[in-house]
Amino acid sequence: MLVLDLRVAQQSVNSGVARFVFGLANALSVICAAKNSDFRLIFVGNGLCPEWCVSLIALNSEKIFYKAPKVAYFVSKLTKLRWFWASFAAHSLVKETASPIVWIAPANVDGPVLLYGSKLRNLIKIVQVFHDLIPMTHPTSVSLLFGLQFKLAAHLAVRFADFIPTISKSSEDCLRALVPDGLKVPKIGPSTLVKGGRGKIFKIGNGIDSQFGSKHKLSATERKIFRLEFLKTLGAPPEWASLFWACAIGRGQSYKNWELAEDTVLAANTKLDNGAILFRVGFGSHDAQRLSSVGFELLRGGTWYKDKRTFALNDSGDQSLTELYRLSDLCLHPSKAEGFGMPPLEAILSGTPVIFRAKTAVDEIFDAMALPLGFALALDSDLCADWVDAFVRTQRLLQEADSDLSQFLNWLSQQKTTRSAILNGLNKEDFVWQTVASKLLAGIGISSEVK
Repeated sequence: MLVLDLRVAQQSVNSGVARFVFGLANALSVICAAKNSDFRLIFVGNGLCPEWCVSLIALNSEKIFYKAPKVAYFVSKLTKLRWFWASFAAHSLVKETASPIVWIAPANVDGPVLLYGSKLRNLIKIVQVFHDLIPMTHPTSVSLLFGLQFKLAAHLAVRFADFIPTISKSSEDCLRALVPDGLKVPKIGPSTLVKGGRGKIFKIGNGIDSQFGSKHKLSATERKIFRLEFLKTLGAPPEWASLFWACAIGRGQSYKNWELAEDTVLAANTKLDNGAILFRVGFGSHDAQRLSSVGFELLRGGTWYKDKRTFALNDSGDQSLTELYRLSDLCLHPSKAEGFGMPPLEAILSGTPVIFRAKTAVDEIFDAMALPLGFALALDSDLCADWVDAFVRTQRLLQEADSDLSQFLNWLSQQKTTRSAILNGLNKEDFVWQTVASKLLAGIGISSEVK
């Protein structure tokens, strides 16, 4: 019996971790619903079954279920200590079913930590997924309590969880380093410990939803037409259609460094003939507080910070995000730390050039040298001047009809989809959720063949 904790995606699927859980749940459901699959799938949450999960259960209601374990009321309120709920819920589920289960904790520190030393340990295999180790590598980016909780959970998981999947090679290396080779651990550890005294650590990668890059690259004429329609829905001035559009996608954690993106566009605005504008998706309370002293104007679709040349969109749904990538000239991603780097990859697959921070997990996605000059540029700098220079150089390459970048984008506009054209050209495997789920199941010893 396979159990997947859905709590992080129960209310919304806007964050990177929630989108991972949503994508993984969909792929696991398809595999489980197949006639030849030999496992049942139980989704667990803290409340009513989310609407998106109902459709997954409908695939095969005899093998896919949803449960909200009756955990003590005070435990469900301990949101600051996430593992309490998971531990009590897993404990109650094991006792209820009286059969072995595999508990998948897909959100970094949501695992049933208190069960590592339980008497029921022989009935439960624990799979603790780690997306990244940002709270450890960039501790100032999170609260002190969460940072300590994360560090403890990571060390405990590597020593006592049965399986520790992660989505990038850099995270895999960091997890392995937490338990040096030869270190002995107490006997309460799992039976699947490998050499070095730790659970099985392996990379499963990440998926990118199919709508990103599912259409052709817009020509200049098409882009202007679609931009006018897009601006109309936002209640924004039609004059913005002629500006150079940059987009920045992600939540407002301090390590994301969105202020650098804003300052880059603001400085570049004076260097470009038609000016520039930054569209932000994922704008939150942290960003609003940071820009509280900046004059703003509320429009139908978001907030316009004129003095920062930044428009913060209200709607961050996948449909508007997919459209924004296609309409933008450039994607900026100055984040100092990434578990995977979904926004840069979504932009690239959509045929939109990207400037991103070097020496993060984004480096693992594509070899920038295999792409035309200016299409995927990695910068290892905190200097705004360096980002402005790269921004302006990319804009000029886009204006030069005979540049490799312009010719490449023109070629993309003639292809059926930008995603398949780019991946085929680079001989890269697609980033599909089915592959992620299959790698996870293979790593824990469950067949994923669908017939």
